[in-house]
Amino acid sequence: MKIRSLFPEVDFENEEFEYKAKLENDKQSEKWGKTLVGYANENGGEMFVGVSNDGEAFGLSFEEIDKYRQQIYRENDRRIIPHIKIDIQVKSVDS
Repeated sequence: MKIRSLFPEVDFENEEFEYKAKLENDKQSEKWGKTLVGYANENGGEMFVGVSNDGEAFGLSFEEIDKYRQQIYRENDRRIIPHIKIDIQVKSVDS
């Protein structure tokens, strides 16, 4: 399922929307953490996890959702000062 089926305003990656198939481990979290900081410093933005670079929303297991949620909050707590406001939403993807 294409991401635009779930979010019609999202056609492709740009300065407002970023797709991540998965969030890399702590060594790579600095890279996507910078994306979050960039959004906070500009007009906001959305990072979609469980979406391939071509916009295919394949979804995540509940375990992966929990793991990534913790990873995002940990990145915000440890490396981002001042902390940024993060709103995590979970959307069902039907195969």
